[in-house]
Amino acid sequence: MPQPPEESGNDTLSVVAALCCAAALRLFFYSGLTGYDEFAYARIAADIAEGLFRLPDVSGYYGFRYLVTFPAAFFYKLLGQGALSSAAWPFLCSLGNTALAYFLGRELFGRRAGVISAFMQAFLPVSVVYGTMLYPDEVLVLWTGLSALLFLKGSKSGGRWGGAGLFALSGLLAGLGWHTRLNSAIMLPVFAVWLIRLGPRPAHLALVCGFAAALAPDWAAGAIATGDPLFSMHSQLAKLSADAAVYSSGHAVYIRGLMGLDLYGLGLFGIYFYLFAAAAAVYAYSKRLKEIWLPLVWFAVVFAYLEFGPAALDPYRPVHKQLRFFSMAMFPVIFVAAAYVAGQGRSASRSIMVLALSASVIGAAKMSAYQRRGAAPLREAAERLEKVSPSAIYADGAWGNYLGYRFRHMHREPYYMQGESGFMLPLRELPGGGGPHGACALIEAGTPLAVKGSSIVRVSGGAEIHCYI
Repeated sequence: MPQPPEESGNDTLSVVAALCCAAALRLFFYSGLTGYDEFAYARIAADIAEGLFRLPDVSGYYGFRYLVTFPAAFFYKLLGQGALSSAAWPFLCSLGNTALAYFLGRELFGRRAGVISAFMQAFLPVSVVYGTMLYPDEVLVLWTGLSALLFLKGSKSGGRWGGAGLFALSGLLAGLGWHTRLNSAIMLPVFAVWLIRLGPRPAHLALVCGFAAALAPDWAAGAIATGDPLFSMHSQLAKLSADAAVYSSGHAVYIRGLMGLDLYGLGLFGIYFYLFAAAAAVYAYSKRLKEIWLPLVWFAVVFAYLEFGPAALDPYRPVHKQLRFFSMAMFPVIFVAAAYVAGQGRSASRSIMVLALSASVIGAAKMSAYQRRGAAPLREAAERLEKVSPSAIYADGAWGNYLGYRFRHMHREPYYMQGESGFMLPLRELPGGGGPHGACALIEAGTPLAVKGSSIVRVSGGAEIHCYI
């Protein structure tokens, strides 16, 4: 593996400055609990904080993303349940990613590229926005990035078993990412392709052992609680496969987003992809692609998986696309872009960075406003329902997730124990003649629901609250 030239100096102040910028941006654009999945994770974390978690009853994938929900539960115990405590864990991970960008950038391309990488990560819109949202994205980036860093460190060791300990830790961290979202396993194919060029050694077996060690406790718990060691994986794949069947959005979604043809994608990624594409073109033209092959492979493998990888192989189902998933491929984009910028003159480098970081702030502002607008109707509905004090609520989708979290003070059944006797009920269980006395239903505007004796309150965002009196 080619090594960047050694450089003297201390980058502590630069990295601290990048961390301060990262913290300031994430706090300034903080939007509170706003996202569909975020409400589900918050509800589960609140249950865990109260000692409510039974593995055999968990289904889908929210409950099995232990390294999203259990740290959030810790902060609920420490700080109390709320939007700020929900943001604490992703916020810390996001700051960790800024520091990690420096160390990885320096490892690949030298100190100057490391500093530029840290600032790029600090200003990256998707990281700024999701750096205070209880989602897996920033957490997953931390595990996979740390895994890559330790793999690269271990690759510097010689001999058949040199670096085995670092490879074991690398595999362990990738396995911890599995407990954040299953697609952290994509790092194993990344490492496999790297090894084709670097040359495999017996020490690399430690990587697989480390990954398996991270999964072993979950296997044991599944075997003891359900008789199926792979209970959590089977449950998650079943839900992902079902989502793909219902919400499939086709291929090329990432290409549209990265090229700015999808303005939502441009808001998430800024102009970083353009810098990455320009850098790759320059390196290719000058026949220097071997200098950036490690991050290029990292990007290519993750991109190929996100574009074409299935949620299930039998039958083949495309992955349920979410542009924010691309956060796990932004590290290699940043490092290649940083290497390119670092190679320009200081004046040109500064101009490029001012442009890139300014565009990133605009993107973060747009995305933060978008998130707040999306959450406003949910908060309005909750405030109106709190005045009514319903005996039960029928709601689906984001409405049901948010109201289930917001009304936890009125009921205590765990997230996954909803049913006919629960407080939060699916809309499909609403009786044809209307709900029981004191119950309310939240439906999308225009949905036929002619029920006598109900009062109707319209909520912004296209919904109506029907309360049965």
